[in-house]
Amino acid sequence: MEPPQRSAIVTGGAAGIGRAIGERLARAGWAVTVRGERKRRRGVLERGRAAGGPDRTPLSSSQLDLDPAAAAAAAAALPGPGPARGASLDVRDDGGYGRVFAAHAAAFPGARLAAVFLNAGVYETGDVVAGDASTWRTPLDVNLTGVIAGVRHAARAAAPPPSPP
Repeated sequence: MEPPQRSAIVTGGAAGIGRAIGERLARAGWAVTVRGERKRRRGVLERGRAAGGPDRTPLSSSQLDLDPAAAAAAAAALPGPGPARGASLDVRDDGGYGRVFAAHAAAFPGARLAAVFLNAGVYETGDVVAGDASTWRTPLDVNLTGVIAGVRHAARAAAPPPSPP
């Protein structure tokens, strides 16, 4: 089989829409890097349930865990013929994006990065008026700042190399 000509990076690729995108690309023969998911720490869920209702505890940065195993499992589950790899990435981390893009290029040499799906996202429920900034800071950091960081790195990766002087 020929090496893939096109490649993609998919954040939020271990479940839902991101997983469906990764599956479609892999079936079409693309090389795909999928990013693992975040999950609430068990203690946070248990505290919310013990309080007698749904868990409305705001997710702070310290309560979010990357799940690298989810990324590896998602990559392994993608249907071929395209090769796939998992990546652990905190989408709020600009430097992390740099490492993921570099590892992707190294893993799939010769495959042009043709698509980046910035699909990772979180949401919170809570009282914006009575709550504090942590109620909305994490969703903004993930859903806005993380997308901006991803777009910046995607644009750099897609730019043609500079011409020699």
